[in-house]
Amino acid sequence: MDTALSATKKYVSAKEIAAYSLGLFGMQSIVGMVNSYQAQFYNKTMGTNFFLLGIIMLIARVSSALADPIFGNIIDKSRFRNGKLRPFILISLVPFFIMTIALFIVVPFRGAGLYIYIFVTFLLWCMAMTFADIPSQSMLCALSPLPAERNKVAGVSNIWKNVGLSFSVVLMPIVCIVTNSEGGEIYAKQYMIVAVLIAVLGGLALSMIFFFNKEKVPFQRNKSSLKEIRKMLKVNKPMVLLIISLFLGFARGTGMIIQAQAAHSLVGTITVFGKSLSGDNAIILLGFTSALSSIVGMAISPTMTRKWGERTTFIAMAIYGGIITSIAFTIFLSGVTSLAFLLISLLFVGLMYGPHSFMTMIMVADCVDYYEWKTGIRSEGMHYSVLSFVVKITTALSVVLGLGLIQLSGYSANAETIAVSTKNTIYFSFVMLPGLSCLLSMIPIFFYKLVGKEKHKIALELAEMRANKNLSAEENQICANEQ
Repeated sequence: MDTALSATKKYVSAKEIAAYSLGLFGMQSIVGMVNSYQAQFYNKTMGTNFFLLGIIMLIARVSSALADPIFGNIIDKSRFRNGKLRPFILISLVPFFIMTIALFIVVPFRGAGLYIYIFVTFLLWCMAMTFADIPSQSMLCALSPLPAERNKVAGVSNIWKNVGLSFSVVLMPIVCIVTNSEGGEIYAKQYMIVAVLIAVLGGLALSMIFFFNKEKVPFQRNKSSLKEIRKMLKVNKPMVLLIISLFLGFARGTGMIIQAQAAHSLVGTITVFGKSLSGDNAIILLGFTSALSSIVGMAISPTMTRKWGERTTFIAMAIYGGIITSIAFTIFLSGVTSLAFLLISLLFVGLMYGPHSFMTMIMVADCVDYYEWKTGIRSEGMHYSVLSFVVKITTALSVVLGLGLIQLSGYSANAETIAVSTKNTIYFSFVMLPGLSCLLSMIPIFFYKLVGKEKHKIALELAEMRANKNLSAEENQICANEQ
């Protein structure tokens, strides 16, 4: 394995970028299915309370997140011939597939029994997801030692991640049309068909990372104990700042969590190919529009970061998000609530999501390099287990907040008419709340210094450290052979 750093050498081929991007597409298509439809499925088929469901999902995510350092430790101590990260992706596929389908089974339980079932199955799904997510996200660090090349991979793969998040909302209306669902409604049958399709296709796509990607950065076997995590956070100030930013920006996720309810309440029934589809399926319009603008945001992110750097780009897009969502919400409250306005406003609002998603990936990868530079220890598993922990907690908070506001608004998945106050609350949760959270998330980034010349210097010195370490290992081996 090469340890010398060459600015002209290419460590990642186009085929590898495509495979990694397809793998993240598969991963996010499953996550998007659960985020978009799970709460609606339980409410519509089994009459669960949105707020109570959010609390249960919060407890399950927190409980699962507590195990993330253990998963990171297992990864960092791995001894597979095929690498430190890739084998875990393959191992995770079967449990991830099974638990995704389990989330969309109508069970005969009601009351406390139903909520216990939801807690257990969702907890197991979160744990299965972690075993797939940590190594697949960590692979970005291992694909190339060049920050600029990692940025390129992150730019392409993030576009496909975003497509994956919206895949289920495109697939669901198609399934409803093909299965001739009554009134274009989504019933238990349609939820299950889409869950199986997403689990199969997503799993196959995720496996591409194992089969077509290689780990190009020398890996180490380390412990990721709580003591080591505390040490890492004490040393790694850039990682701490990023974590604080993610917590402050947690409400960015409320848009994704409630988009099915937003579609039902804000759009109503739509017609596709002469077929009427229920308000639930109007999510395809909102999901496709926001996904399109997010993709544009992701596509321009590498150019923006090359020109301005991660810190300036992050702050600029946070300010943009706060301004554009405030304008959209003000116009909505003035009585402009047509479908055309909703879609146009989403085109502008969606732009704020892409860059932040892109920059989180590359900033964590940079933090892994920074920690190795400071300590000589490279621990992708530890860093991404911490990221997974934070993402789970912040996602859980956004679920509780989003579903709590939905419950407070008086929304019902089976309602025939939607009150104006309900629509206002839902639009606030869908657009304005993410914008405010976006603004808050930029505060710690003002102090983030791992950019520009500093990042380039670290990359060069790391290459020298690895080359010297490799040379010392070769000299020791020669001495041992001579003896």
